[in-house]
Amino acid sequence: MKTLNLWVLALALFSLASLASCNNNNSAADKAAEDMDQAAEEVADAFRTEQEELRADIEEMRRDIGVKVENLEAQLNTASDEAAEEIRQQINQLEAWNKELGQELNRLGENVEGNWQEVKADIRKSMSDIEQQWNEAFES
Repeated sequence: MKTLNLWVLALALFSLASLASCNNNNSAADKAAEDMDQAAEEVADAFRTEQEELRADIEEMRRDIGVKVENLEAQLNTASDEAAEEIRQQINQLEAWNKELGQELNRLGENVEGNWQEVKADIRKSMSDIEQQWNEAFES
């Protein structure tokens, strides 16, 4: 009888330990799921922050282009015919860059999260090219 009681007691302790172990596994799994959710939110926040920064950079460049166009249009009033033609060409180039940047803004509005690094690199390259051409056209 004592042996039977010991076996019952051992079985009860084993069952209790197994249940406790399952509870720990569930809480570990819950913790892992929470960690995954938090990591996903942090990645999404970083993505949004980079996207917002890039959007602000594009908008700033477009504002600079708008100011330059306004200045050139003001110069048209007093420019000679030859100078006016050159100014019109510069205005056309600025408007083309502005349009290109507008298209890049539209790309940012699309769902680009899956290929964000590629889109970001492409947009930064376009902006760099425009800036280089700007410097060649207006800084010399």
